[in-house]
Amino acid sequence: MRTHLVPLLTAAVLSAACTVSPAAPTTPPPGPAPAPGPAPEPGPAPTGDRQPGTPIVCDGQQELAITGENINAPGVAVQVSGQCHVAITGSQIGGGQYGIDVSGQGEVTITGSQIKGGAAAVRLAGQGELTSTGSVYAGGIERHGQAELNDGGGNTW
Repeated sequence: MRTHLVPLLTAAVLSAACTVSPAAPTTPPPGPAPAPGPAPEPGPAPTGDRQPGTPIVCDGQQELAITGENINAPGVAVQVSGQCHVAITGSQIGGGQYGIDVSGQGEVTITGSQIKGGAAAVRLAGQGELTSTGSVYAGGIERHGQAELNDGGGNTW
């Protein structure tokens, strides 16, 4: 299966049906050009470039979409930390320890996926947050600290 890991904003742009009209040419205002803003943090390498059995790691302030993937790792399959936001759709995630490990202020949204882990399907710690709809979990959910679990319905825990 070909891997499709793209930043959320790119996925939204690619999937949006819209019409773009060419902009009228503009003349730059007089004076020095404004300084460029900070570059966004790079996301993890697409899973197609990843060795089988290695985890997906998302940290900092990244945004990541995982769609239609089968990701397995001997420890943790998907590691989410910092303020990273991850959307997982139609995927199978499995880890020997945890399928997904969310810590810090990481946020994960899971839709129509299967998650499994040896110790737990998902580990939530710190202020991590999981929102799930229509997904199946094998191994239970571990929750520590102020972590939140939001059940959107249709899940099998």
